[in-house]
Amino acid sequence: MRLRVVQVIEGRIRNGQTQVEIAAELETKQSTVAGWKQGRVPDVKALARIAITYNLSGHWLLTGQLPMEPPGVRPDLQAVYAAGWASAREAALRAVQLATAAEDAARRGGVPPVTGQGTTG
Repeated sequence: MRLRVVQVIEGRIRNGQTQVEIAAELETKQSTVAGWKQGRVPDVKALARIAITYNLSGHWLLTGQLPMEPPGVRPDLQAVYAAGWASAREAALRAVQLATAAEDAARRGGVPPVTGQGTTG
């Protein structure tokens, strides 16, 4: 896994991007990107952002097995689109936000509030 993240970052740098620009795209700090380039392993949320932002298969990032690009729209994401999300990237980033809220709520012993586009209640 580590080598593929390094591959992605080094490829972006070879194509003219700076670590600061990569960090901005991935909504993280330049020092975090530098750490990944040096071999630190990104957490699950960061891996999701890398996959979504650069249109890479999470499976490829984790295993190195092809295909690199994600497949077409999965049936489980069709419901997300039907609920009003504008794009797969937006839906996936919202999923990361909801996962973070759930983790925080679990730590506090509560239930996270359900808010945002595409929800009911």
